[in-house]
Amino acid sequence: MIDTKKLFQKIVEGVKNSGVGSKIKEMRPLSYNQVNTYVTCPSKYRFSYLQTAVADTADETTVKGAQLVFYNVLTRTLKDAYKSGTIAPLAQIISIFERYWVPSDFRDPSEEIKYREEGKKILENYFQLNKDEKGKVAQTVSWKDKDKKFPALDQKVLVQFGDVKMSERINRIMVLPDGSYESVIYRMSRPWGTDLRPALFLAAAKKLFPFRRHKITYYYLRENKKVVCDIKKDITEKLNIMVKSVATGIVKGEFSPDKGSWCAICNFRSSCSMWAGFKIERGRFRLSYSKMNVFLNCPRQYRFIYVDKVRTKPHSFFSIGTSIHEAFESFYDYDGIMKRPRIGYLLRLLKASWKSDGYIEDGVNEQEYYKKAEKMIKNYYKTFVEKNKFRKAYKIEEYFELPIGKKGLMTGFIDRLDENEDGSYEIMDYKTEPKWPDEKIMDDHKLQLTLYWWACKEGKLTPVPPSALSLFMLEFDKKVTFFPNITGSDLKKDDIDINKMIDENVALVDKTVEEIEKCLALFKDGGHHPDESFPPKENVWCSHCDFRFDCPLFATEKKL
Repeated sequence: MIDTKKLFQKIVEGVKNSGVGSKIKEMRPLSYNQVNTYVTCPSKYRFSYLQTAVADTADETTVKGAQLVFYNVLTRTLKDAYKSGTIAPLAQIISIFERYWVPSDFRDPSEEIKYREEGKKILENYFQLNKDEKGKVAQTVSWKDKDKKFPALDQKVLVQFGDVKMSERINRIMVLPDGSYESVIYRMSRPWGTDLRPALFLAAAKKLFPFRRHKITYYYLRENKKVVCDIKKDITEKLNIMVKSVATGIVKGEFSPDKGSWCAICNFRSSCSMWAGFKIERGRFRLSYSKMNVFLNCPRQYRFIYVDKVRTKPHSFFSIGTSIHEAFESFYDYDGIMKRPRIGYLLRLLKASWKSDGYIEDGVNEQEYYKKAEKMIKNYYKTFVEKNKFRKAYKIEEYFELPIGKKGLMTGFIDRLDENEDGSYEIMDYKTEPKWPDEKIMDDHKLQLTLYWWACKEGKLTPVPPSALSLFMLEFDKKVTFFPNITGSDLKKDDIDINKMIDENVALVDKTVEEIEKCLALFKDGGHHPDESFPPKENVWCSHCDFRFDCPLFATEKKL
């Protein structure tokens, strides 16, 4: 059934937006970093590129880091090393590095020495791997004088994506022996999540050298490894959609802040309306509920993920959960003309958000998992949407920061917050776990819901604290609801003694932070083996652990 009021609003919006296309064409070129900044937080884009705002400098995480300085020196060194068309001798490369090195760019002598030695090691390893490299640096023609040619190093290119002008910079373009072209992009580490930028690099390379075969390669300097980017058609399509959406938002003046984990390192947090009145307590140990559970389950796994920053492998159970969560996120943000979006719309959202990572690695059938996800979605719609009045969520994936205990700062996202017709609020949390939770796991869920309730109350995420805390057990098509009991008296079966649970949260966070700090102190001391600093701990998730192959617990078992 069509909502006529919403239909009229859409018509009015269409009239207002009729001049957006011409304004987009008049925009200055956007860089990928600008687009990414807007996607992360439109307000940060405004502060960074449109307004003069004083950035915070009180926290070392908000100032220009040594990592960026280090990267810039390495890339400038490699640019000069290829000016002759092929790589320079190692002694010359180190000499170039030393010329660009400025010790005062670092906080103290120990940091400067650490990065200097690492830089030399990276360049030595790079030279050894690439000294016999085939091919030469491509030559570009000057737009001022077509008789002059320059090596395609640190090449800036303007590219047209639909009506949007984009600018991109390629570190090095090589002509290979077979006549094809390779664009090399230097990176310090692998990107998180979906990376659409290779499609922009490819478009830039083709603009410089049309009618040629091209490949885009990421060179990970710390790993000393080259990886060819697999640029599928859908990557280019997604980039086009993202760029157009960002450009539209900019010309329409849409710069509302978007809260998220990136707020912790934002230079403009003190100027942001989203954090107005929130006291930033520096020095607290940042934890999420999942991060805390990793440590409690196994300190060794915690070290690999959060100290050594080892990227974990994709897994099917993470992918199906993420896909369903993203589908619901879009579904409950529906702003169309239907009073209740149809099941076909929700299924299309599932298809659009589907993640194909981890199924091959886990040795399971992706198609079977997709059918399983479809079944959960269909059952959910029939039980919780079809039979009820559809309401757009009050908030979706709401980020929070909550100071807890002596040293902790709990961070996280709440799947969904609903405003009910009576003015009360309800926390909604989706669970895709395949087994019904036992008493211990359900107690953990209650503890997590209590944390969310507390974050809503203290962070004023809702005008009044939520009156209901609900879990959707999607595998079983069940909704489990608990009710916060503030007095702690006359407790009913589905009540949560909220103050008791808060005390348990505080005690658990304080204890966990203390134990992590002890492990970190031993680890940094250097006198202990890493597995002594962060000892392994057997738990129910060991069979899925990415670090099991060299775990001392299982090595001992094999010997026995």
